Amino acid sequence: MLESILTTVIGANWEKFLPAVVGLVAIFLYILQEYRKKKDAAALIVLQISELKNRITEFQPYIYDSGINDKNFYESLPFIKTNYWENYKHLFVNEIDVNSYNSIEKFYKYVEIIQEQQDLVKNLLKDYFFHNQKIINDARMKFIENTLKEVDSTAISSKQYDELLKHLPSSPENEQTKQLQQQNPNIDMQRFWKIYANKNEWLINVTNQNALSICIPLQVVETLKIILKQYSSLEIVAQEGYKELSNLAGITKTRGRIVTFFKWIL
Repeated sequence: MLESILTTVIGANWEKFLPAVVGLVAIFLYILQEYRKKKDAAALIVLQISELKNRITEFQPYIYDSGINDKNFYESLPFIKTNYWENYKHLFVNEIDVNSYNSIEKFYKYVEIIQEQQDLVKNLLKDYFFHNQKIINDARMKFIENTLKEVDSTAISSKQYDELLKHLPSSPENEQTKQLQQQNPNIDMQRFWKIYANKNEWLINVTNQNALSICIPLQVVETLKIILKQYSSLEIVAQEGYKELSNLAGITKTRGRIVTFFKWIL
């Protein structure tokens, strides 16, 4: 009876009911779209926080009381390329409690400061490598110049050199040396390369003993130590706001996801 009456009423007034039905569907789709937008943003933030916490744990041993590990710093990857919290925090400003919001804000500030110091050290290391290589190349050019002068001052004539070659066994090395000697009749190329090789070996030994070691500003080390100490006393995961983000992101059981859905749309 009731079903028949409803069918008759709706059928007779379908054109009047249609806009209301369309409007309700549009509202539902909008709410669902906004929920998914918040869900995706929450997932990006939660996953990024987890990854950054792991990166900081790996990064901490690079800092000593007296300095940093140059090699590990240079090879370390950037901490963050896209700050998802900065991009999406406006979606949660009225949803997360103040303490949780401020804690997450501080966490990302700490990460930014760490990355600034990381970039500074990497740039210093790059400049050091290029500068160090330039010093080595300049020294080698000086070796070449001085060795050529030294060999030239004691060189024998091309005729005398040919006489000496007659008494030596024939070999590709001697043929190459003879060709160089013919092109440079006043230079003993074998003697030149021997002297140059010794000087170059001395140079390599000196540079490998950190004669040109890099000096990292003490302020960088102190800043990193202060920030890491502040980070160690910061709690994020146990706070309600982070749990809300985790629930919204779907990193919970099914029941928790359903409850969170209705909580965020109301």
